[in-house]
Amino acid sequence: MELDKKTKLITDSLEEKKGADIIVMDAPEGLLLDKFVVCSANNTQHLKTLFENLKKTLSDNNIDIYGAHGPAEKESGWLVLDTSDIIIHIMTSEKREYYTLEELWKESFGEKSE
Repeated sequence: MELDKKTKLITDSLEEKKGADIIVMDAPEGLLLDKFVVCSANNTQHLKTLFENLKKTLSDNNIDIYGAHGPAEKESGWLVLDTSDIIIHIMTSEKREYYTLEELWKESFGEKSE
């Protein structure tokens, strides 16, 4: 699937289950992926719902998942899905505020984002 269509499919799936503050950032050249997606969840149950819905959406569209950390780790407040070219981070709002991934990436990679 074309990268832009795949990205939209992912963000639409997260929006469908009320994921918040969804951002898409381009990965810098030289990494083995093209984009990062970050989404906030209200609580750990919402986190699991977003994660499971996204896994189903990807599977229904024949998109391979190369790594998935959750839902056993849902109590951590941070779940990750790897589709090879896009890495999706779903985090509780508290974890997202604590880790500030976007700021870390901007400092490390520059301001390239959508």
